Amino acid sequence: MDWSGRVIISDTEGSLRTILSQYPLDSLIGLPLESTNPREEIRQELEAQLRSSVPKLGAKILSVTLGDIKVDNEVTQQWIDAWKAHWDQWSGEHRARGHAAQVQSVENAKTRAQVMMITNITEAFQSLLASEQDITSKLVLTRLFMVLSRAQADTLTRVYLPQEAVNTLKLLKEMII
Repeated sequence: MDWSGRVIISDTEGSLRTILSQYPLDSLIGLPLESTNPREEIRQELEAQLRSSVPKLGAKILSVTLGDIKVDNEVTQQWIDAWKAHWDQWSGEHRARGHAAQVQSVENAKTRAQVMMITNITEAFQSLLASEQDITSKLVLTRLFMVLSRAQADTLTRVYLPQEAVNTLKLLKEMII
């Protein structure tokens, strides 16, 4: 083996692999995350290592230049898959947050509607009691059952009532009517 082959196999390949292993693939093939490209740093480090090791072989390094780094299609596909997985995760998180915010908005609107309904019923009862009209408790409870039944049957403004409350209301309704 001649001296150039020995330099390439013994010093250059090992040194270059060690240096390249310290950098992410994106910055090596031209997509640096930082503002600087590490190619000049790599070239300078390789040149310094070769200048110190090659004189033992009786040679002298005049300069070192780096060609383009080429990767196999499998590496490129892995790179694309990793990028896609990252963006799929990011978009999934944002869709989930949007869906959660939408559900929360709908539930808040339902809660506000329930509060308004209860407030309106209470005010109506108070105005009826203040008017000193002859109103029977049976009439009041019947109207209350009608309002609650309509509110529970409407799909857009469905009022959530626990099962115990529904059972109690049914029992009271049967007793009154």
